[in-house]
Amino acid sequence: MAERGEVLEARSTREGAMDGELTHKIATLTAQLDEAHKEADLDTVTGLSSRRVLDRELARATYRQKLFGDPICLLLIDLHRFKNINDLHGHATGDELAVLLLYVTRDVWRRQAASGALPRRAPAARARGRRGHDPCCS
Repeated sequence: MAERGEVLEARSTREGAMDGELTHKIATLTAQLDEAHKEADLDTVTGLSSRRVLDRELARATYRQKLFGDPICLLLIDLHRFKNINDLHGHATGDELAVLLLYVTRDVWRRQAASGALPRRAPAARARGRRGHDPCCS
């Protein structure tokens, strides 16, 4: 009987160790997946949100509008001849211009919201700035 108890105890110890290893592996994979999602949401060069974020935020805003009647505000800016800037001055300059435009737009939005001319909430489709903070809402 003692032999059977030792076998069961050894099995339990092995299973416990395997459970611990599995838990650690799952936690590691979950963290890696979360990081991959964050990276997919940002343009690696500019730090601005990707098209994927725009699509997701617009879908959320549309859903909230239908469900609760929340207003939607979407600002699209078309920079005419932006390709010329990249061609003449390089993509790094074009990227800097895109980031600068985001920050200027954000600052104008904030001033208008503070004056009561606009709602305090940021636009439905937001752009994230460098290091993951949200320039529209910070």
